[in-house]
Amino acid sequence: MKTHGWSTDHARSLTKDQWTDELRTRFMDDIRPEITSLAVREPVRLALDQHSLEALGDNEHSNWKIYNVSISGEISPFFVFAYFWQVTPPWQDIGVEPVLPGDDENIFSITVQAVLRINNKGRVSSEVIDVSLDPDSLGPGEEWYTDDVILALQD
Repeated sequence: MKTHGWSTDHARSLTKDQWTDELRTRFMDDIRPEITSLAVREPVRLALDQHSLEALGDNEHSNWKIYNVSISGEISPFFVFAYFWQVTPPWQDIGVEPVLPGDDENIFSITVQAVLRINNKGRVSSEVIDVSLDPDSLGPGEEWYTDDVILALQD
């Protein structure tokens, strides 16, 4: 099988399934650190500091989904929803209910909306659009892998 060089012309020729394959095989090593870094970038860091939230353990647990891609000029932007698990002491009230209340710590989920971009040379970058501490943003009955998702990862 021939491996294509990356370009927006090549990107325009892909079906949704081909996009999923390209992201998984060609870009996953670049996508993971971009999405993981969202939890420590502004305005997310500011929201976490304001509520005194800390990452859950040494390894930040996150789940994320990449939705609809569009191609604009020399860039392919994707919309991403990333969910990061954060903790506080049980006595601390941050104004929202924890996802998992506990005796030693309360666990919260923050939702980060971002745009992930792949440029004409295959370079990946990202930008935070919004952050939410709403525990209902994940939705209790939400299907993780749905037809409208291009690629999803659940840790």
